[in-house]
Amino acid sequence: MIPRKVCGSTRLPLLGPLGCKFGRVNGIIILLIGTLVLFPIKNPRAAETQHWNDSQLNLKWRNNLSLLLYNRLKFSEVLIEEAYTTAFQLGPVYKLSRTFTISAAYRYDVINRHGYYEFENRFFLQYSLRLAAPRYGALDISQRSELRYFTRRTEDHIRLRLRASLSRNMKLGRMKITPYCDGEIFFDDIDDKINRFRLYFGALLDLGDQIALKLGWIKQFDEASPDIDILNTGFNIAR
Repeated sequence: MIPRKVCGSTRLPLLGPLGCKFGRVNGIIILLIGTLVLFPIKNPRAAETQHWNDSQLNLKWRNNLSLLLYNRLKFSEVLIEEAYTTAFQLGPVYKLSRTFTISAAYRYDVINRHGYYEFENRFFLQYSLRLAAPRYGALDISQRSELRYFTRRTEDHIRLRLRASLSRNMKLGRMKITPYCDGEIFFDDIDDKINRFRLYFGALLDLGDQIALKLGWIKQFDEASPDIDILNTGFNIAR
């Protein structure tokens, strides 16, 4: 069946008025929905499927300066039970220009390792570059340097992370939606090589009043352990 143009959007004739109501059928949305459907299917290499809940509050202080508060809860199952990792993060974000941002933060992790607790203190500095084109979306590239200190292990180390993100603001009916697709590589001075890679797929759904719901999926490829499929949810709040 050949799509045809009606009321400025592309739709299938069988959709009738629904094609106008929900607007343009965009390839990014189709890809996003397909990814969210296919990724939860058990991967033969994956040892487990987890759920990570990420929420952040961005408090604007001055025109170019804000304070970011971040919380991550890691659950060993998709259904929310007791978190095996709880992380709290706090730090400033300074926007040097429309395209360049620098941020720093302290992060504290509480990790439950089969009955005993381990604690991590993490400090990082991050540089971010944003290249945006209104009609095509945005490309964000960030580089993070982390100092990681553990209380119960001797594996204190430096880790470098490089992440690239593609996103685009769109309309789905009356709702603003921002699909995204990211890739991230990890390098640390223990192995002296790239030892982890993550793929991120998902979308931010604008709920109004500068609150967005995050719904996505993460695929983690780790050289030292089996792959992990991760349901990623949370809220982004700006004030």
